[in-house]
Amino acid sequence: MVQTIFSVQRIEPTDLEDIFKIRLTSQDGKMELSFEIIENLFDFKENTELDIYIDKIPPKKADAANILMQGDVFKVQKKQDVVQVFGSLGGLQLRLIHPKSKELFQATDPLILAIF
Repeated sequence: MVQTIFSVQRIEPTDLEDIFKIRLTSQDGKMELSFEIIENLFDFKENTELDIYIDKIPPKKADAANILMQGDVFKVQKKQDVVQVFGSLGGLQLRLIHPKSKELFQATDPLILAIF
């Protein structure tokens, strides 16, 4: 499980209408996260700090989440001192880069993203 504060670095349009890619970095600088999201689901801006939860099961306080997305991990790739997790959340892509010591997911695992 990952639950930490991430800072929004960039919000970028994609080739798909109304779909944006959000790029974030954890406060400690050890993790990077990017995910696609439908424009009308978010109202945050660059440099906003978000409390983000990523795991295989929903958080205990799921009803308090501003955004709750569910999908599957489709690829886990180990590179040097990090692990990259690639997921699909209803067809929208997610990528999490975290320290290798925290191998959290395997391909085909369920994937939950909650933003508080």
